[in-house]
Amino acid sequence: MDLSDEAVARSVERLVELEGDAGAAADDPHRASDLAADMVLDRASRLDLSQLAAEVEVPVERVVTLLEQLGIRSQPADRPRFSDEDASLLRAIDRAPAQWVQTHEVADLLRVIGRNMATAAEAAVAYHVRSVEPRAVELRDWVSANHEMAELSLVLGQHLGAVFRHHLRQAISFQRVSHAGLEQGEIVDLAVAFVDLTGFTGMSLDLDLMQLGDMVGRLDVMATDTAMAHHCRLVKLIGDEAMFVGPRPPQMVAAAWEFVDLMAGQGIDAHGAITFGRAIMNHGDYFGPVINLAARLVDHAGPGELLCDAAVAAAAPARSVGPRDVRGLPQEVEVYRLTR
Repeated sequence: MDLSDEAVARSVERLVELEGDAGAAADDPHRASDLAADMVLDRASRLDLSQLAAEVEVPVERVVTLLEQLGIRSQPADRPRFSDEDASLLRAIDRAPAQWVQTHEVADLLRVIGRNMATAAEAAVAYHVRSVEPRAVELRDWVSANHEMAELSLVLGQHLGAVFRHHLRQAISFQRVSHAGLEQGEIVDLAVAFVDLTGFTGMSLDLDLMQLGDMVGRLDVMATDTAMAHHCRLVKLIGDEAMFVGPRPPQMVAAAWEFVDLMAGQGIDAHGAITFGRAIMNHGDYFGPVINLAARLVDHAGPGELLCDAAVAAAAPARSVGPRDVRGLPQEVEVYRLTR
């Protein structure tokens, strides 16, 4: 990239065209591209921490607590980093009806939302610096790219309520379908699959960090899209392993086979295990013996194989491979190999 004085001057000119503050770039004109994003994110900021508390009409300590639960740092306290929208959000949380939902339950939900929003924000930044910025051939272009990405991210953020509403509806539907019929609504019957990518660690050692990032990005997209196509959900990628959940074994088996085939197309031998049974929902994840069994059975599967327990074998084509001594379990488990 051209870093000559002329190129830097053109980048500052572009910042001014975008109604940015050229004076802010006077001391370090190379920061013009950073300022292009900052000016978008700070456009509505007018309140420091104490002013935010006054707008919400609660003590500063209460504001700090709510911000921390959302994963938002409150310092530096004297910098105007907050907007009227922030005040409206905190006011709504503080004054929300609490006849049934207790304070600690609201705090738990805010922490989950905050963690996931932080993940989405980091993903946006990573995508931008890996895919968008390299296309900028001049600092002036860099200013425009950063400004555009910040605008897009802000617009998306302002409308995430609509997205959350749809995901909430889907999560409620999943809970209703999977509900185990017990008094505790968080206990569900579900199919869980762990798919391990054989040799991924070794393959990653042959890639530079940029190539590794591209590969992980492709795997994430394929895992997410595969789960969506079969009405399942990708819960998480754990290093070289993917965890999926679904309401019924046939859907999970179809999703797992498709993912194994997709990995083969990438030159990666995948293997996995699927179980069905009772688990507990907690903070967007699932826990219980059925989860542990699936995670442990993966170690017994060969390249391209999917193993399963008796519950899955009763609902999908499979043949017994006999009892296996599964690590961490007190007794042998009857294991089946899924067939096409």
